[in-house]
Amino acid sequence: MLVAGCASATLIMAYVNPYTLIAYSLYVLTTLLTVYALKDILLNLFYASTSLKFVLILILSKLVLWEKIDSSKAFAVLLIFVGVMVFNM
Repeated sequence: MLVAGCASATLIMAYVNPYTLIAYSLYVLTTLLTVYALKDILLNLFYASTSLKFVLILILSKLVLWEKIDSSKAFAVLLIFVGVMVFNM
């Protein structure tokens, strides 16, 4: 049996815990930095660098988290890399 208001209190606590607030803050900071970067960086360079973040994440996940890189991940990163190269020609 649910107590009245218990479910809403749990829902509110899910949104105001420290990890969620840190995530919201980082999201806002990333958005502001993206808008600032778009004012000063060429558009094709910006999109190329944001696409290459997937490559960086895969490399860091291997080095830091010892994640296994299977053939589908390697192929996806290769496609991203080739796409960035073709886009910037």
